[in-house]
Amino acid sequence: MNGIPGGPRLFDANSLFSSNLSLYKVAREYIPQEITLGVHANETKAEQMIYPADKGEAFVQRLLKSSDTRLRQYGSAKELRDNLISYSNFVDARDRFGMTYGAPYYLPPIVYKSVKNEEYICKADAFTYLQKWIFANHKQMEHLHIRYTFMLYMRLMEEEIGAYAEFVPRNCRQLKQLGPDFENVVSDMQKESPPMCKHTLNDYKNLTFAKLLKHWKTLIPFEWDDDEFITVEALLSFYYENLPRADAMEQTFISYWYLVKLFLSIERFIESRREVFHPFTKENTRKMKLTMRVFEDNGYHFAMVEEMLKMTSLSTGREPYTGGAELLHTRDVEPHSPCKLSKRGVEMLIVPIKRTKHGAVPIVTPSGDHCILMADAFLQCLHDVIITWKIFQKMKPTEWPVVKKALQRMELYDGPETARTVFMSLDHVKLMREAALEGFADLKDRPAKYIRNAKKDGFTVQNLKNELKHLGLVEIFPEIADHAEIAYEKVLKAKKEEHLRTCDLFDAVEHCQLLSFFKRFQEYTMLLHAQKSCKRVEGPQCLSCKIDSKIGQVHFESMGLGVSIMRL
Repeated sequence: MNGIPGGPRLFDANSLFSSNLSLYKVAREYIPQEITLGVHANETKAEQMIYPADKGEAFVQRLLKSSDTRLRQYGSAKELRDNLISYSNFVDARDRFGMTYGAPYYLPPIVYKSVKNEEYICKADAFTYLQKWIFANHKQMEHLHIRYTFMLYMRLMEEEIGAYAEFVPRNCRQLKQLGPDFENVVSDMQKESPPMCKHTLNDYKNLTFAKLLKHWKTLIPFEWDDDEFITVEALLSFYYENLPRADAMEQTFISYWYLVKLFLSIERFIESRREVFHPFTKENTRKMKLTMRVFEDNGYHFAMVEEMLKMTSLSTGREPYTGGAELLHTRDVEPHSPCKLSKRGVEMLIVPIKRTKHGAVPIVTPSGDHCILMADAFLQCLHDVIITWKIFQKMKPTEWPVVKKALQRMELYDGPETARTVFMSLDHVKLMREAALEGFADLKDRPAKYIRNAKKDGFTVQNLKNELKHLGLVEIFPEIADHAEIAYEKVLKAKKEEHLRTCDLFDAVEHCQLLSFFKRFQEYTMLLHAQKSCKRVEGPQCLSCKIDSKIGQVHFESMGLGVSIMRL
């Protein structure tokens, strides 16, 4: 197909990152709704679809400007943009954030290392490889109406297959030869005449624009929503506004013919490589190594029980175990030590738990859902209690029973599962947050003072103590000023610029409240300890760690070693 003269184009496909609209949808998930309410960048729909060279920094700057100082805790536009990018870098993020169906896969595939130092990617990211090849080698993708329709189709194919926590070697032949093998399928398809290509150019020339749109929609057999339909209509209408009608019809016909054969080629190609694109079954496991993720956090290694059961089923020739629980239990795993699964040929992938400044990066579950650690969910909820809802600033000293009851609504102690590290589905995290907020119904709407801006040359420990008093926190936590030194040292070590800024003051004020909270509610300190996360809150060593340390010291001294060990 020849280039369409004057058609709407995008920038170089290989340099694209994300549209402003996609970044905005990530921000709406990353930043609490109470803060983002009314925050917008005053952009038209066309401007939202732009893929900016600065990867959205100017767009985020406009968001900050429209927030009326409500986003000060997130730092500069570049810092917030980088955190949004990191936060959205997980498998099937587009579906989680409800991104536009026509948006391309805008982040490179995540590479996982096995204990043998071999590289793997998630099967869902194989679609990214295919997209990148087509973008780079099919000049037709320079035209937005073709590109947009292509991405709608790719998204539909991915949704039909589903996103699962299954992995394939990055250097396997199926991926290394993906491009040439795909072009062979395309070449074979060019020799055929699919039934849907029965329309001729003369048929097209007799269509009204309304009938043309209806015909174009038959390219993808799914329910188009209004936004998708309006976008395609706007892209196609370009030709009828800028070219003679006969030329516009001809170019649209050529585009349609190209997409029909491209989509049939993709469908045939994916079906021929089910072991790469589709979930494992007992039939296709022989073509690929099975893998299991071993998560790494703070020196600990653990795996999801659900994933272990799934790999056990597949490695013994049975249909895979299917789970989908709200809480995913784990077991401690030593990845370099032999186990039943490794003896059956299952490769262990080391997966570090990743976090941004204000949130844990979601993880895809074996069943295709998303989750984070329970400890992360709890600390994120405490962040809302402290910073978003300002509960400790709004309550009276006599209202601690209300706070305790509200926190109990999160049901973090419902059963023995908290004795081990636990993952929690994002849907359950949302319900937990809503339950806590309902418990604070009588407190959350009260007025409260805002954290003031730091001076240009930063702030001191005394400034921090003054801010705690200004916010009314000394009345609720009489000892809170005692934590100022620890909080100040923490933000001083983590600062991003020469002087401490307002975002650092937010962090310091929050940390002082966290230390006071955990001193008052020892049961939540024990929860973090059981989840191997008590060191996430810098401060005095937790009581459980001290007990474990003493037990370890007694044990080793009894063996004549005279040294102590600590679990954390």
